[in-house]
Amino acid sequence: VPNPRVLTTYAGLLFRHLLDRFGGNVQLAVGAYNGGVARPNLRYAAGVEQVAVSARGFLAHDASLAQTVGAVELAQAGVPQAAGTPVIPAKMEGHPAPPSDLRAD
Repeated sequence: VPNPRVLTTYAGLLFRHLLDRFGGNVQLAVGAYNGGVARPNLRYAAGVEQVAVSARGFLAHDASLAQTVGAVELAQAGVPQAAGTPVIPAKMEGHPAPPSDLRAD
């Protein structure tokens, strides 16, 4: 059974190589990752870009929601908070817990 960490590492190394080969052009590197260096699949690259845009929007929304919920939790607990300080709560209903180094607890 392949180790996911090893596979992810190799995928990252391959993508880094492709970025270098295509002079930092992400679209060509993504296309080559799927179609090979001789025939980068630009249709695939466009699909990946659409997914990335959607994911960024979701993550931005989820982060702002987490900050709002965290601020409310702290206020309810009577904990003073500096203005503009981002807060990520230890857990939110229906969402996985953030990594331990990001938790507010």
